[in-house]
Amino acid sequence: MAKQLTKQDIFEVVTEVVKKTNQNVLKLTRLVKKTTSENQEIFGSIKQSFSEIEERMSGIEQKMDNFVTKDELKAELKNEFAKFETRMVTKDYLDQKLSDMRGELIEPVKKCEKRLISTLDLLVVKKVTTREEANKVLV
Repeated sequence: MAKQLTKQDIFEVVTEVVKKTNQNVLKLTRLVKKTTSENQEIFGSIKQSFSEIEERMSGIEQKMDNFVTKDELKAELKNEFAKFETRMVTKDYLDQKLSDMRGELIEPVKKCEKRLISTLDLLVVKKVTTREEANKVLV
C-alpha cells in the first residue's frame, strides 16, 4: 500500500521546491540584469548613431539652403545673357571698324612706299646702286 505522507514529508518537499524556485529566480534575475546591461549598451550605441546621422542631416540641410532653384537659375542666366547681348558687337559694326582701320593703315603704308621709292631713285641717281638692285628691293 501507499505510504501516508506526514507533515514533515510535505514540509521537506515544499522546502525543496522553494529552494529550487529561489535558485531559478536568482538565475533569472542575473540573466535579466545581464540582458538589461547589454540592451543599454546597444541602445546607447543606437542613440549615438542617430545623433551622428542627425548632425549629418543638419549639415546637408544647411548646404541645401544655399542651392538655387531651377527658376532662380533661369532668371540669373537670362539676366547675364541680356548683359552679354548689350556688350556684343554686331557684324556690321565690326565690318565698319575694320574698314576704317584698313583706311587708316593704307595711308601710312603708301607714304612709306613713296619714301622708299624716292630713296631708291636717289640711290640709283647717285650711282650707289643699280636700277636692277632697286627693283629687287621693291618686289
